[in-house]
Amino acid sequence: MKVHAMEQKSNVLFRAEKEYKRRREGFACLLREIISNSLHAVLIRQSKECEFVPEIELNLSFNDKSEPYQIDLTDNGEGFTAENRSYFEELDKKNLEKEQHHFHPLGQGRLAIVYFCDAAEYETVYKDENGSLKKRTIPYPPDSNQYSLFDFNSFPENQSTQNDSYTKLTVRLNTKTSIERAKTFFSKYPDSESFKQWFIETFFPFIVSNEQLKIRINYDDRHEIIQKNDLESSIETLPVEVLSDDQAAPINALLWLLPKNKRNHGEQKIVCFARNLQAEISEGKTLTYSIDSTEGYSFYLTSDYFDEHVDSIGCKICIDSQIIE
Repeated sequence: MKVHAMEQKSNVLFRAEKEYKRRREGFACLLREIISNSLHAVLIRQSKECEFVPEIELNLSFNDKSEPYQIDLTDNGEGFTAENRSYFEELDKKNLEKEQHHFHPLGQGRLAIVYFCDAAEYETVYKDENGSLKKRTIPYPPDSNQYSLFDFNSFPENQSTQNDSYTKLTVRLNTKTSIERAKTFFSKYPDSESFKQWFIETFFPFIVSNEQLKIRINYDDRHEIIQKNDLESSIETLPVEVLSDDQAAPINALLWLLPKNKRNHGEQKIVCFARNLQAEISEGKTLTYSIDSTEGYSFYLTSDYFDEHVDSIGCKICIDSQIIE
């Protein structure tokens, strides 16, 4: 096997299993990881091009009579430019461009593909150093043992006939274990509307902070579109300052109040987000707010402090119990 900066295949497989084998969130980890990467890509490109409209499209193709299951995710970001490829080939190399946009990448997202998918393929169109559009197709696992995992430069670069850049990720599930994981997750969302709600609740900070972002979802032969204007226009925000003896300075957070068609009575869960993704508080704790009100609200909480104290896959916020209280 060709070995350079990228880790050897055996070590990548070991790390993927160690990271995800005991994760209660299961298959949701894969969706969170690949979708957030696409959101990062389009929002970074938007920051460079004032007329650019960021778009991603998610196609879910599966039913009991159709195997393998397949997920297609396309974004109109910059594609895998030479700079992007350099970040991709090393698991622990953080993307500095993402850091500048406060996405707080952890650099190990490909492990979700390794663990949850039986096969995958990246198709990407990007501009080379001369501004010409080029295309590469990268399979996982590679067809030959001479390639390291996720080694883009080992696959041919061709002239593209497209008129814009993009990246399309196709993942396939064809083993019993992989398909059962997917079925367990999707059984909680039996229709497109319930899955759309999961999507909004999972990626809420991305959606609410961008007027132009458009997300298309094809689920169960139904088409859904998610944009900021789909959310309640009367969302309110309240700054929160948390004081703790363990902190030299207060912890700043932002509480989002989303109107809902149900009154609030008693303790209400506060949903937390880290790295723009929904995440749980460590030690099985839950943040709640006690209120009785005829005007019902859902409560979301975001904070840079959460971003800095989240686990390696962004699902659990690891903070001291005193801060939680």
